Amino acid sequence: MTPGGKGAVVWVTGLPASGKSTFARALYDQLALAGVRVKLLDGDQVRAQLMPDLGYGEAARDAFYGALARMAADIARLGYVAVVAATAHERRFRDRAREQAPRFVEVYVATPLDECRRRDVKGLYAAADEGRIADLPGVGVPYEPPVEPDVVAHGGYDADAVAAAAQLVIQARRATMSNEQDKRFTAVVAYDFSDLAELALEQAVAAALNHAHADLHVVAVLEEGMRATYETAERMQQEATKLADRRIPKPTPTDLRLFVHARIGHPAQEILALASEAAADVIVLGTHGRSGLKRWLIGSVAEKVVRHAGCPVLVMRPKTYTHDPAEDAAFAPEPPCPACVKVRAESGGKTWWCEEHGKPHEPPHTYHYRATTSADVSDHSGSILW
Repeated sequence: MTPGGKGAVVWVTGLPASGKSTFARALYDQLALAGVRVKLLDGDQVRAQLMPDLGYGEAARDAFYGALARMAADIARLGYVAVVAATAHERRFRDRAREQAPRFVEVYVATPLDECRRRDVKGLYAAADEGRIADLPGVGVPYEPPVEPDVVAHGGYDADAVAAAAQLVIQARRATMSNEQDKRFTAVVAYDFSDLAELALEQAVAAALNHAHADLHVVAVLEEGMRATYETAERMQQEATKLADRRIPKPTPTDLRLFVHARIGHPAQEILALASEAAADVIVLGTHGRSGLKRWLIGSVAEKVVRHAGCPVLVMRPKTYTHDPAEDAAFAPEPPCPACVKVRAESGGKTWWCEEHGKPHEPPHTYHYRATTSADVSDHSGSILW
């Protein structure tokens, strides 16, 4: 593996019909499940979508593999892992990709030529034998296998090779992150077995995975007077451990430690106490939990935690939340105008108000649009101020 920055390029090479795309897809899935930000670049699909008229001669292939290498390197420099499935039959193509990538992993799918012929669903080898394709790698032009590949796969369905490649990427990413940040990130997440607690746990895990070293403290609290016993607390701790562990991807791409606490007392006080004991960097909790231990994470608890916490507090609520009519209606947000929503969607945000709300009135109902990505978009009347 070539050392470098956060991102990486994993180049999966091999003869045509060797199983490169199958291997690349399996690796993509495994890295994604491990919480790694990953993009898949299938050489045939990239060519078909971006360079459909490019031929297969020596100069055309040189241009294509050069462009593919630059694309993968750009993705890697953004912190992603770019998994590339492309023959790149000359070593110089892959060497060029290696030079441009912040990190480079070479996977060789070493499927024998006879097996490639047998499994060739595209009919490439038959076309080469009939003279309709003159420069098929391995037949019309030589295929130069890697000299020292990082991983050798025996076909696209080699699960052991997929796991080895994934582990190589994860270890390299972990080492890079360790060099950048040695301090442990600590998150405390309040858990009451409700849907909103699941949402809070999901966000806490995501935040922890953004750090090389992280401690995740999950705390479940039995309120005094709720038949709270140590036996009940222990059972609650065991159940919370199972649920929290399922949320953590395997293999874990970072050094993440999980701690599960069951406490008896007032929820807000116990959450704050744990956050203080653990020197938490953030507390994550839900509000208006509607199942599990009643009144656990409803507004009063969240409010007290926010008011007294010595660190940032992330209060979770689903985007689908609807206002409770029993609550003070004065604080309920006014629903958006459907016509305005339609105009914003159709214009990509360049026009904010519908015809009715765009009419001049006092105070002026206009906005100011500031283009941030397109140089040819100028300011518009009636655009968003931010």
